[in-house]
Amino acid sequence: MWLARKLVSVKKNSLNAAGIQVALIVTFFLTACSPENRVRTAHITTVLGDKINLNCSANHLSEEIIMIKWSRSTGTTSEDIVSYGNHGKLHWFLKDDRLTISSSDGTVLQIQPVNLTDEGNYTCEISAFRGVFRGHFFLFIIVPPVVMVNVTILPNGHKKLKCIASKGKPAATIAWKENIVGNSTEILIDNNNGIVTVESQLITAINITEEEQICFVKHPAFNEMQNHTISIGMSTDKTRSISLQLIYTLITCASAIALGMFLLMICIIKKKSAVPAIITENTQMINLPLPHSGRRKQLRMVKDPIYQNTYHMKRYQHSG
Repeated sequence: MWLARKLVSVKKNSLNAAGIQVALIVTFFLTACSPENRVRTAHITTVLGDKINLNCSANHLSEEIIMIKWSRSTGTTSEDIVSYGNHGKLHWFLKDDRLTISSSDGTVLQIQPVNLTDEGNYTCEISAFRGVFRGHFFLFIIVPPVVMVNVTILPNGHKKLKCIASKGKPAATIAWKENIVGNSTEILIDNNNGIVTVESQLITAINITEEEQICFVKHPAFNEMQNHTISIGMSTDKTRSISLQLIYTLITCASAIALGMFLLMICIIKKKSAVPAIITENTQMINLPLPHSGRRKQLRMVKDPIYQNTYHMKRYQHSG
């Protein structure tokens, strides 16, 4: 009899303990799921310049919402954005035309277009008859890089290929086609605010003008990996420099030849139009014997005081 009573007592204690455990579990779930303790966290990524909607709906009916308030924290700055009451009154703390409320109950905050300064943590707080609901949004903004490619001929005949992903966030990833021989290096330039420029250089000894190279650029802002073809031909800065130098040399030579021809023509014209000498008192007579003849040649030297030139006039006389 005593043993039976003991077993009944133990059984009752076990049932009581199980009941307490069930009650604790139910209480925990009810507390966790109650509106005043529910917290929603979301990580949102968008591209610079796009439109984004932050939805703070907590399955509350519009008539249950007493007030909703939006605030944000960007960097070291925390500020209230807007508050909206069930009476329909909207009060803006932050003056920015890009920020709007796109729902009738104030639960959706829209940003269009998104700027880099909008990155940060956003909080909405809904006060309703059933309690308080808070939602947190971590907004991350990516910036697509600007991709540029070029090729330069080095003094040793090698070629330096550049593939540049400029001002992207986060940093882009650059790779080269595998079937080419060369040494590649990568340079990272921090432009502040998380914006990074990536420059990948490939030096190769290829001398075939028809050869092409491809650089692959990968970035979260791109739907797929981008391929950029570089033509290793005559369209280089070095080639353009040589072409300009050759043109300059040809122009200089042509100018020198034209000037020389012009001066030669002036000399010929001047020689043909020379004025005959006039005999003056400065004339001197010189008698010179002629070889194999009994005659003498008389040479008259005339000095022109104006042109400072000497003209020769010949006169022949018979000897006595």
